[in-house]
Amino acid sequence: KALAERASKPTFKLPEEEKKKLYQEVAMKKAAATNKATTVVNVKKKEDTTTWTKKEAPSGAATTTTTTTKTTTSSQPTPATKKKPTYANKEEAVEAFKSLLKDKNVGTREKWVEIMQKIIHDPRYQALKTVKEKKRILSEYQEETKIREEEERLAAEKKARAGFDELLKSSDWIDENSRFREF
Repeated sequence: KALAERASKPTFKLPEEEKKKLYQEVAMKKAAATNKATTVVNVKKKEDTTTWTKKEAPSGAATTTTTTTKTTTSSQPTPATKKKPTYANKEEAVEAFKSLLKDKNVGTREKWVEIMQKIIHDPRYQALKTVKEKKRILSEYQEETKIREEEERLAAEKKARAGFDELLKSSDWIDENSRFREF
């Protein structure tokens, strides 16, 4: 906005590069305002330069083409250059998928759709090839987790009961004939 306001003043002179940028921004805003159909036709990527070619086709009008070039200097890899992790064997892939489920705190009663929303963006999701394999490993993981949680619950209950029994045995004034009213 500030650039557009400065450009609208008659005493201000914009460099040619900024003028072109401003004209492109204004053209894109006008295209959006008049509900022109805009589609990305071609995206060319080089090491540090990205070029977008867009076609704007208003209904009943001639087709116009706009080319925009963006130069980036970031050292981060582009999504296309990210490599998918590879696993030496099936067991490693299964363990990677199970560790993903554990890291994302997948519960024993969650449905596949809910779980997908949590895990799909992690690279370990692609450790297994088919959805059928993923669902099978998920059900195994949920069964193992359910059994482990049940064992932990029973152990905690047993420990609490043992502590309560010790408390009753250590008190002198409570025996098998004591009533609740006496407490």
